[in-house]
Amino acid sequence: MSFAEEPQVTVSTQGEVNADERAYAEEKFAHVMKLAPGPVLHAQLRLAMEPDPARERPAVVKGSLDVDGRSVRAHVAAASMREAIDAFEARLRDRLVHLGERPQSRERRHRDSGPGKWRHGDAPTPHPEYSDRPVDGREIVRRKQLAPGPETPDEAVFDMETLDHDWFLFTNASSGEDSVVHRVPGGFAIVAPNPDPAELERCAAPITVSPLVPARLGVDQAIEVLDLAAEPFVFFLDERTGRGCVVYRRYDGHYGLVAAAE
Repeated sequence: MSFAEEPQVTVSTQGEVNADERAYAEEKFAHVMKLAPGPVLHAQLRLAMEPDPARERPAVVKGSLDVDGRSVRAHVAAASMREAIDAFEARLRDRLVHLGERPQSRERRHRDSGPGKWRHGDAPTPHPEYSDRPVDGREIVRRKQLAPGPETPDEAVFDMETLDHDWFLFTNASSGEDSVVHRVPGGFAIVAPNPDPAELERCAAPITVSPLVPARLGVDQAIEVLDLAAEPFVFFLDERTGRGCVVYRRYDGHYGLVAAAE
């Protein structure tokens, strides 16, 4: 779909990214943006070549689009910048096609017709490697509070895919509980205080119940669990408010925190 106004595009580079690689990325980015199912209000593209020679995938491409108020993102890493740019284009293309199917997902919530058909996207694209920062050198460098609207697990998986995340915090439309969906081999899993297996049978996406149960913790306690478990994230319930929170590892080795608003 094409729209009359040209979006505002911000492009930045870090490390040894040459002019030809930047031009190649800008061309690919402009081309794939034309697939957006709505007007692109703003676009960001970042190319980075990590200086660490030990990294297998030092070339990193990250981009985001504001498509009529909805965020669409892709984040990939590869051995060379050209390879990363090509992988990024394919990833973002899939995310935009995925976004175009969102109205069908919303409509399905209001029908009692059983599970719909789940469209598998591209095979997972390697994300950047985590920086091996010592535990005593880590800190929370990003905090985000959100007011998640009620969603079905299917819709939460849909949004997670559109944002190119590995997990997604949401409020379950049927139970009212803050929950998390995340990727597992062969599909997805849900972590919730009181998961309903019968609800998942009605989902189009292959979602199973995680054996994990969110504990009521403080942020410092959750970080201790994160470090001990060596997992990418820990979902917990705030010890004071009872709302869902996620503390997660960032690729720079520090922590991030996402919390549902009170």
